[in-house]
Amino acid sequence: MDEFKDQLTRALAREVDWISEFTYEVRLAAAAHLRRANRSLRAGLHDADDELRALAEETADLARGAVRARADRMRSSH
Repeated sequence: MDEFKDQLTRALAREVDWISEFTYEVRLAAAAHLRRANRSLRAGLHDADDELRALAEETADLARGAVRARADRMRSSH
């Protein structure tokens, strides 16, 4: 009976070791995936920031053009 109990204990210990190693590998893979996702997200945010800045500049240019056109129309009507 003790022999059987020892075999079960050793088998259980091997399973626990395997589960621990598996869990460690899963954590490593998840961390690598998260790093890649974060890099991708940061790059996307940087691109979006550049696009928003360009859009703001273009909008400001259009607004200045509209103000100049209105001022020109007002001057020519008087």
